[in-house]
Amino acid sequence: MLRISTRVVRASSTRVLFNDAPAEPRAVKKEVPQKEGYITLSFSTPDEIIYKHTPVKMVLVNTTKGLTGVLSKHASLLAELNPGLVSVCADDQNVITAEYFVPGGFVTISEPENTASIAASEAIPLEEFDYPYVKKALDDANSDLNKYKEGPEWVDAMIRVSTYAPLAAALESKK
Repeated sequence: MLRISTRVVRASSTRVLFNDAPAEPRAVKKEVPQKEGYITLSFSTPDEIIYKHTPVKMVLVNTTKGLTGVLSKHASLLAELNPGLVSVCADDQNVITAEYFVPGGFVTISEPENTASIAASEAIPLEEFDYPYVKKALDDANSDLNKYKEGPEWVDAMIRVSTYAPLAAALESKK
């Protein structure tokens, strides 16, 4: 059964629509020694640790400068995350093994240590969202954006569009 979540995406101050959340918190990925050709990923929110010093083949993040692919020996970087996906490729198969929607945050890459750290205000697995509800929320936000040309209503609509648009695009690509 689908429901409208009471969970708030903190960065956008809007309510996100998704399927019922799992009853138990997600398990933290186990710590594994560094492997050649892999980068060590740490990924957390204020409420949970998603990856803790876990070797992964690649991480894709949506920064304010565009989509960034992070591989082993990536140049050092500090970047702000836009609302969008964090995609993780955990093994040599070059297949994305986990995708999370984040409303914002930061990524830090340290080339000498071969590490990537992601801190996000919230990270929700993509499979927890329901496309028809997200699409309707995006359509409503776009309608409000056209209806209000200025003021707090326009700002709220703009925030909702900037949050729902990348989420709807990610979900549509998975259909």
